[in-house]
Amino acid sequence: MTKIIPGDVNTAVPALRELQKGQKVIYHTGFLAVDRSQPGDQKQKMFSQAVGFIGDTALNLSDAGRVFLTQRKLGPGNFEYIATGA
Repeated sequence: MTKIIPGDVNTAVPALRELQKGQKVIYHTGFLAVDRSQPGDQKQKMFSQAVGFIGDTALNLSDAGRVFLTQRKLGPGNFEYIATGA
């Protein structure tokens, strides 16, 4: 299973799009809903936009039937978001 650095669009999006049946990728670690909407300085806003884009890509691929999305709780407010190729 491949683990992507949170907010790394250049790695996460191709990894999600190229998943083969049964392959898994952890496309985000943290709390996706919070991480994609954090206010802050320019660097934080860019990170939030990247996380949002990755999350949207995963959801769109799921809606298209190309991946299954699951999550695993690591601790309070901390999850691994996993896409599995369909």
